[in-house]
Amino acid sequence: MNRDHLEGRVGLLAGMELITQTAYHEAGHAAAIYLRNRHHNLPQIGFRIFLQGLKHSIHLDNSHMPAGNRAYLAKLDGGLLVENQALSAKPHASSQAILAYQQACEADMVNLLAGPLAEAKYVAQRDGENFNQYLVDYEALKNYGGKSDQEKIEEYIAGLGMPPLKKTQTLKELHRASFDFINQAHHWRAISRLANYIVDSGKEIIDCEEAIAILEGAIETNYCLSRC
Repeated sequence: MNRDHLEGRVGLLAGMELITQTAYHEAGHAAAIYLRNRHHNLPQIGFRIFLQGLKHSIHLDNSHMPAGNRAYLAKLDGGLLVENQALSAKPHASSQAILAYQQACEADMVNLLAGPLAEAKYVAQRDGENFNQYLVDYEALKNYGGKSDQEKIEEYIAGLGMPPLKKTQTLKELHRASFDFINQAHHWRAISRLANYIVDSGKEIIDCEEAIAILEGAIETNYCLSRC
């Protein structure tokens, strides 16, 4: 799940705001990979969150520095079901294998969309604006660091051989599923908790176990509050 290189965004966002939006983006991916996959009884896939050079943007005004001289990069490495399983949709594959491949593709695409959607929800809350799936549709996600996520989704769609009408309908369904996930209160609390941890820790690498502990802590807190 490689994110966009962030050179273009550094000049548009102040240092801490760049970090915070990026943190919500990566936290959205991580939460979907761990919590949504678990909910659907899908295999748990390891991942790591990388935030290269972002913390230095707080202190350095390098908006006029040539892009090649900057080293800003945010990505969630791993986390894709399709890349971690021996799955294929080849003609000779069994119907069960093809179904498993399609389910893995759909889960990966929903999890990819969760990143820019989480960033968009954070921005809407920060600015006191409305947030719904129609205001932030699939095409709008490129405004929230979603370009590379959309490129990966296009690869999946091409691999599934969808005709145009089926593709359009599938993207709407996947977008709705991802929106519903991040918009649930307990999921949003977990995403926010992890995003805040990413910002406060100042780390450039956060391992899977570390991220999962934060997500689990948020879910357990929500469970305790609902029972008390």
